[in-house]
Amino acid sequence: MFCVYTMYMLYVFCMFMFYIISNMSYTNKRLQLEQIDEQLFKVKRIDIRVPQSGWINAIRSAIGMSARQLAKRLNISQQALDALEKREVEESITLAKLREVGEKLDLKLVYSFVPKESLEQLVRTQSREIAKSIVLKTNKQMTIEDQKINDKKIIKSIKKRAKEIESKMPKYLWD
Repeated sequence: MFCVYTMYMLYVFCMFMFYIISNMSYTNKRLQLEQIDEQLFKVKRIDIRVPQSGWINAIRSAIGMSARQLAKRLNISQQALDALEKREVEESITLAKLREVGEKLDLKLVYSFVPKESLEQLVRTQSREIAKSIVLKTNKQMTIEDQKINDKKIIKSIKKRAKEIESKMPKYLWD
């Protein structure tokens, strides 16, 4: 009897720990999402347009620095600087090179994505799409078996499934 009770308690403990770890993982994901969303929201409010000639050329010209002078600071030829400025305009310059140029101009490179909407909304939208796909596939199968679900139940099922997916943020969310 004692052995069975001990095994049962061990099972309960393991299930409890699994629950705690699962929720910690979700809590960490949610916290990370909220923190990044907060940072991106700050950037989103800034409306910056890249100059047609690129930042390097525009800033260099604005401060009255010639291509020869900047090339000298970078220890490259003027032709290499022209190529570098061209690569920036063509969006083929590396971040490392932009950072290096910025340092020589006493500027800090700021690199970020600016979301069209919040990351939380992005997850919510994707969750709805996945939920819709799952529910409609299920309904299609049920229709074949002559057990079709009415539209109200479909909508309710999609909303319920979307909330589940959004709250758990499973790995298949972005498959």
